Amino acid sequence: MTIDEFDIAILGGGNAGMTLAAKLSLARCDKSIIIFEPHSPKLKSATWSTWADDSEVSRLKPYLKGIWKRWKIVGNQSEVVHKSLDFSYIAIDATKYLEGCAKIIDDRVKLISSYVETEKISDRILLLAQEKRFKADLIFDSRPANPDENGLKQHFIGWEIEVNQILTDTDTVTLMDFRADQSRGIHFIYALPLSGNKLLVESTMLSKNVENDDWYYDAIEEWLTLNKLSIKEKLREERGVIPMHKTKLPSSDLIDIGVRGGSVRLSSGYSFSIVQQQANALVEKIINNDSSLLLKTKGYPLGFLDSVFNRVLLDYPSIAAEIFVKHSSALDGNEFASFMRGSQNIRIWFKVMSALPKFIFIQSFFKTLFSYDYR
Repeated sequence: MTIDEFDIAILGGGNAGMTLAAKLSLARCDKSIIIFEPHSPKLKSATWSTWADDSEVSRLKPYLKGIWKRWKIVGNQSEVVHKSLDFSYIAIDATKYLEGCAKIIDDRVKLISSYVETEKISDRILLLAQEKRFKADLIFDSRPANPDENGLKQHFIGWEIEVNQILTDTDTVTLMDFRADQSRGIHFIYALPLSGNKLLVESTMLSKNVENDDWYYDAIEEWLTLNKLSIKEKLREERGVIPMHKTKLPSSDLIDIGVRGGSVRLSSGYSFSIVQQQANALVEKIINNDSSLLLKTKGYPLGFLDSVFNRVLLDYPSIAAEIFVKHSSALDGNEFASFMRGSQNIRIWFKVMSALPKFIFIQSFFKTLFSYDYR
C-alpha cells in the first residue's frame, strides 16, 4: 500500500484544527497540509463565547451571534454587574466560523472527510483513513479529549428559543444565575439575549457526573418561568462536556492542540481566546522552522492557581454561588474579562484568591500543592 506524504497533518477539523490551518494559509505557509475531519461544519451546532478587544471583534464579526458590553452574575441574595471599555463579550456561531476558516485555507490544503487512526511502526507514526495510509513530519492532534471520570467537568444543555415576550436588558449577558437546583453539584443558568425576543439559555453544571437530559430541560423551563418568559419556538439545541482538569496526553509522538493541548481555562471553561493564542504561536514556529513545537499554554503558576480554585469548587460546592459573587466583586470589568480570557496577571489572581474564604483557600492551596502535576 502506498503512503501519501505531507509536511503537516491535522487530526480534527474543529476550532483548534481549522484555526491553525486558516492561520497557516493566511501566513502563506509553503508546507503541504492534510486535515482529517469526519463531520461537516453544519453538524457542529454550537456557540463559542469569549471576551474580545475591538480588533478581535472586527475580525470575527462575520461569525458573531451577538456582542455585549455588560454581563452579570446572579446569586440568591445579590448580583454583580460588570461592564468594560476594553473588552466586549461575544458569541461566535461555530458553524459560520468553521465555514469561514474553510474558505480561507489554501487550495493546497487537503481535507479528508473521515475519522483517522494512528499506527506506530518503529519510530514513525502512520495515519489511517479511508483505507489509505498517510504520513507527515508534524502531526497536530485536536480531536476531542476524554474527560477524567473523576475530574471536574462543565457540562450543559442549551436551547436557542424565541419567546412570546419582549426581552428587557438585551445589552446584558447572564453569565451565571445560581437560582437553580444545587442538589447535584454547582448549577447555574447561562443566558444570551440574541435579539428582542430570541435568546440562548443553558443549564450548566460544574460537577464530576453528567446528568440525564431531563435535569437540564427542567432547569431551563424553571428559569424561564422565574423570569416570566414562555417559549414561542424552540430553534435548536446544543450540548457539551468540557474538562475542567488537565487532560491526559494520549501520546508523546503527537502535538496536542485545542482542548487536549491545554487550551481550556481550567477555572472558567473558556478556551476560544487561548486557541487563537496557541495557533498564533504555532504558526510562528512553523514558518521559522522552529522544532520546539510542544506548547505549554497553561503552565505554573497559572495552572496551579486554576487547580486551587477548582479544588475549592470540588470540596465546597454548597458555597459556590457565594464564591463566584465574591470573586466577581473583587474585580472591575476589564480585570474580570482579562481573567476569564486567560490572563496570566498575578495581581488579578491575587485579588481573586483574596476574595475566597481564607481557611478554605489555605486548605485547598496545600492540598493542591502536594498533588499538582507540575509537568
